[in-house]
Amino acid sequence: MTRNSPAVWLVLAGLGLGAPPSLAAEIPDSIKTSVDASKQRDTIQAFIREKISALIGPDPVARSAARESLIDNAAIDKSNTSVAYKDVYAEELDNELVKAIKGASMEGRLNAAIVAARVARGDRGAQLADTAIAAISDESEPVMLWGVKIAAQLMPAALSVSKTPPVLTKITTVAAGEPPARVIPEIYDVLTLTSYSSDPQAIRSVIPDAQWRTLVPLISPELFKFWRARLSGIAAGSNVEPAAEVIPPKFVGVLRTWSAMPPAQQVEAMQLLVDQLSLAAERFSSAAGAERDAFLQVLKSTGSALEVIGGGSLERSPALEGAARAVRNLGPNSTGAAVDNAVLQAISAVKAIPKFSQLKPAPSVAPPSTRPA
Repeated sequence: MTRNSPAVWLVLAGLGLGAPPSLAAEIPDSIKTSVDASKQRDTIQAFIREKISALIGPDPVARSAARESLIDNAAIDKSNTSVAYKDVYAEELDNELVKAIKGASMEGRLNAAIVAARVARGDRGAQLADTAIAAISDESEPVMLWGVKIAAQLMPAALSVSKTPPVLTKITTVAAGEPPARVIPEIYDVLTLTSYSSDPQAIRSVIPDAQWRTLVPLISPELFKFWRARLSGIAAGSNVEPAAEVIPPKFVGVLRTWSAMPPAQQVEAMQLLVDQLSLAAERFSSAAGAERDAFLQVLKSTGSALEVIGGGSLERSPALEGAARAVRNLGPNSTGAAVDNAVLQAISAVKAIPKFSQLKPAPSVAPPSTRPA
């Protein structure tokens, strides 16, 4: 799947990829381990303000050092750091990063968004949501992209705090418009409660099953809305970059996710899987080169999801499991006829399951004469 190249923008921001100089005036461990860190709020605030002043300043060496210091002092991977400290640190960091994103140069705004994205993973209360929203709203695409990355890290926590968190509202507003191509996979990351920028399980695996069963029904409607709009573009024959469409099947085609959806959402998800399978088969047959390869990966990802669903304890359909496996096993030398046959068999197996017998016919790709210029 096409991903972004954050390293390019790290260099652009003057952050560099080498080791930063030694860091001074770090927050003492006695504060980081304190169960009443709010009493040291002034010290934490002063530290963050000093580092952010350097972060958005003109000296690239100082910017790099400040970035690493702000991330390190969040102490998200240190087991002895108190929850109270992490909460205070994230809250104060959010206050100062929002100011930076709204008032700094492009390099400074990018620095601020990158820091937030690196700290957000440990932000259990979604305190950095305002920073994410400010970055997503930025006129610069690199800053916007890192804002969406922040949102992807925050979304499980944000949904646990509120069923309609403002950061999700911001994401859905962007998704409903015409987001830049580079941002599409990142939006999918947010709407699938994960981050494919790194390990796909990096966020999911730490969410307990009980919480996961609560989160999935909350996020699924927004995922389906965005996914459906993307498939409409493929059906219209638009030059939609298809590589991102491997992400939704990787979310719904996990038994942990599938079982967390209520029946109505399972039917809606299955409709989207069937639509995607049919459209990808059509576009595969008429495409060439990299586009053909991309649609093949969409077919294989969708087939893999259907295979898991068919073989799971809920649907228990050996017919779907076998037909979907044939789709997953398609290769670059598969003929159009072989692809069409495999897809038709899989769709027939889906509709043989009573719950999905009333699915609508999949849309067809618009003929060339009616496609957008």
